[in-house]
Amino acid sequence: LGTLAVMGANVNKVWASAETVEENISTEFVVTEYENDVEAVYEFIRLNDTDCSVRLTNKTEATRAIVPSRGTIDGVEYRVTEVAANGFMSSTNLVKVSLPGTMKKIGNMAFANCTKLNRVSLANVEEIGNNAFYRCTALDELVIPKSVETIGTYILRNANTYVRVRATLEECEDWTSSWNTGNTNQEVEYGSQYVQPLE
Repeated sequence: LGTLAVMGANVNKVWASAETVEENISTEFVVTEYENDVEAVYEFIRLNDTDCSVRLTNKTEATRAIVPSRGTIDGVEYRVTEVAANGFMSSTNLVKVSLPGTMKKIGNMAFANCTKLNRVSLANVEEIGNNAFYRCTALDELVIPKSVETIGTYILRNANTYVRVRATLEECEDWTSSWNTGNTNQEVEYGSQYVQPLE
């Protein structure tokens, strides 16, 4: 629909377009922020009258995904509240992911086998599904926000990720006991105040 210039030393442009991909199912939304990035192309899937889930369609090319807070399906706008199960799985060149504040759920295996993924911003996520970051071998650290209420099993299986949890250990009592099982790095920092660098 157009081009929006953004000021900044390393920023090239932000560009968005909407186009129906499948009848009654989804649209594409393309975002590129940095000069050498490959645009992430999204498919939105209606969940109910107000919300939709998202998945990546150019999994072998995309390098950065800045997931929008709104998706348009057949001319109707929905809040993006969920990363679909397997939604970004095997995105082999994906390096960084930023989720919007509207995001509530990361589905099972959502980012599994994203072997170059090294940065994920989870915003206000409340639920993380089973094996969500399975075989994310480049994910050195993961910050889990205090908003998270439910975590499935083996979310970092076959990874080597240092985990920083905003909540205290006592506040995580309802989490599945095996949530971090299979992660080579078993060190978890609870009550973390760590601030992630911008880059």
